[in-house]
Formats: sequence, C-alpha cells, structure tokens
Amino acid sequence: MTKLSMNDIMPIEEYGQKRNEIRQKLRPFKNARRIAVGPYATVMFEHYDTIWHQVHEMLYVEKGGAEQIAGELEAYNPLMPTSSSITFTLMFEINNPVKRLEFLKSISQVDSHIYLNWGENSLQAHPIDELERTRDDGKTSAVHFLRFDFEVGSKQSFLSYGGDVLFAVRHENYFYVTALSKNLVESLKEGLSGHH
Repeated sequence: MTKLSMNDIMPIEEYGQKRNEIRQKLRPFKNARRIAVGPYATVMFEHYDTIWHQVHEMLYVEKGGAEQIAGELEAYNPLMPTSSSITFTLMFEINNPVKRLEFLKSISQVDSHIYLNWGENSLQAHPIDELERTRDDGKTSAVHFLRFDFEVGSKQSFLSYGGDVLFAVRHENYFYVTALSKNLVESLKEGLSGHH
C-alpha cells in the first residue's frame, strides 16, 4: 500500500467545504473496519482511506498550514498497512477519569499481549513506534498503534484460510477475544495482496 505524499493532500479550504460529505461517505467503511474487544477496547484496522482522512482532520482542526503537512505525514505514514503487515489503532475508553486511571494501571504492558489467531496460527502484535506506552507507575496509554507482521509462510496461510479469524487481547486483567467479520477479513486479505 502506498504512503501518503504532499500530492495526496487536498487544499484545506476545499476539504472544509467537502468535510461533511467525506465523513458521511467514509462512515460505513470505517465502521466495517472497527471492532469492539471486551467492554472498553475498540480496534480500528487502518487503511489508506482512514489515514488520509485522519491527516486531513488534523490539518483542518489545527490549521497549521504547509508546515504542518510534513509533520502529519511523518506521524501517520508508519500506520499505513503494507503487503506484509496489518496495522491498527487500539483505544481504551472509559468515561470516568478515576476508573480510567485505575484501569489503565491494571493493564500495564497490554501491547505485548495482543494476537491475531486463525486455525493453529497465532501472530503477536508489535508497536509501530518505539515509544514506551507504559509509564513508570505502570499506567499504560489509552491509545496504541500496532501492527501484525507477516512472513511469507504466515501470509500464505492467512490468505488461504477460510475459517474464523480472531483478535485477542490476552492480558491477565483484560482477556477478551473477538471474531472478525467475513467482510473485514476479506478486506484485510486484499490489503495484504496489495489491493486497496
């Protein structure tokens, strides 16, 4: 999948005029790529279109002009899936700030306990950036940027597999498994095959 470049950025005035229309058009696509894992976690499987939209939203909201574009591309391009990786954003949402802090402390190092399972296969997720997402006091971040990296063998196995594909968080204090919809699995397979 291609990276975003300056040429892909729509003039922000134009984006502002078309923003509602773009958001409406993307909503069903984004919803189809979003899954709930347990009561507090949401996973968004990234795609060229989701990242394109996020970059434009940042530029629209922050109005940083041309100087901001390079920074946003640098920040978001690593989230672009490739023909050998599936990328995703994992978010933990709890409205109550006291409970949120308590919960995030209880799932320290959660990003080391995330797996994609199909048949007998299990692929562990890795952080996209090298930032330490767990503080010294054990509190982890509410947002994690992760990827599943496929080698040739695991990629072929995944592409040819027709059964249930599971997304699992296997942390001792947050242990949940969600089956991906057939449509989402097909979309992820298309990404690995180089189509988007």
